[in-house]
Amino acid sequence: IIGRNMRGLQNLYPKLANIPAWCVEHNMPLFDEIIAEQRQRDQYDNFMQWLAKLEGNMRHQRAWIKRDTAALSAPKVSYDAVAIHPQDRLQQTQTEWHERWNRQHPA
Repeated sequence: IIGRNMRGLQNLYPKLANIPAWCVEHNMPLFDEIIAEQRQRDQYDNFMQWLAKLEGNMRHQRAWIKRDTAALSAPKVSYDAVAIHPQDRLQQTQTEWHERWNRQHPA
């Protein structure tokens, strides 16, 4: 199976032409290099396709700008929130519990 696949890949990647199928595991750095090169080519091709899609198409350009600026804009902050100092919260809690514990129980 590896031999058939290697023969098929040799047409796409000439660097594989001299590697016999039985010593593939010894050539892993070469495979890593080929994969990295292919990944770079794919990224470049995808970028060029995206650029061609945007070029001359105002609707796509506007949509991209809106998405990009929305991603960069600061999150909306609610100004209704009020900061409470821990000491104030402690005082409020003490008052509540003091009233509960010292409340007159009906007899």
